[in-house]
Amino acid sequence: MDDTVAIGEHDSQVPARLTFPEGGKGPGVVVIHDWFGPLPHVHSRCQDLAAAGFVALAVDLYDGRTTTDTAQAEAWLDELDRDRALRQLRAAVAYLRLHAAVAPDRVGLLGYSMGGDLALLVATQEEVDAVVGYYAILSDDEFAPLRAPALIHLAEEDDWGSPEAPQRFFAAVADAGGSVEHPAHPGTQHSFANADAPATYAAQADHDAWDATIDFLRRHLR
Repeated sequence: MDDTVAIGEHDSQVPARLTFPEGGKGPGVVVIHDWFGPLPHVHSRCQDLAAAGFVALAVDLYDGRTTTDTAQAEAWLDELDRDRALRQLRAAVAYLRLHAAVAPDRVGLLGYSMGGDLALLVATQEEVDAVVGYYAILSDDEFAPLRAPALIHLAEEDDWGSPEAPQRFFAAVADAGGSVEHPAHPGTQHSFANADAPATYAAQADHDAWDATIDFLRRHLR
């Protein structure tokens, strides 16, 4: 069962799509799309979350816009007001806790690329129970201690950052007393889990990463 809602107030309001599990209740997961917008694979994963017993709330930071063109996606990413997006995502966490029949009262974050970066930033600001980031880490100047255990899925080949950046991030999380799991995905590129980006999609890696994601969320949200 799906429902469309508006999250937040006034200039920070954002559209979002709720997907409920059978019975209508479960731990909540805020789902955040990548720079292409909420393409069909995002809704597919929300349905998978619901099938696993979670309430999924997919936030649309692009207000209905989607693309598969990287130049257009890059332009939209450059235009994104990150502070506003973070306010919207914090409001989404609060919405799940208060209004979406979440039981028990546990909420996690799941983000892809741009959305993964934002999910990790929210996890430095809000008390959440788990955070999953695909091809996303916090840069040195963004880093702050995470307030939740993290699962990070990185591509083997990724030109979105320096090769040393992931290990610096993982070490920083550990030094701050946090917990981060980061399974390897050999032979993959950035966006390997985006089924709507066929040039980089890797079906087996996506399957394996998703199994690890569901296991991680079950461990920390149930």
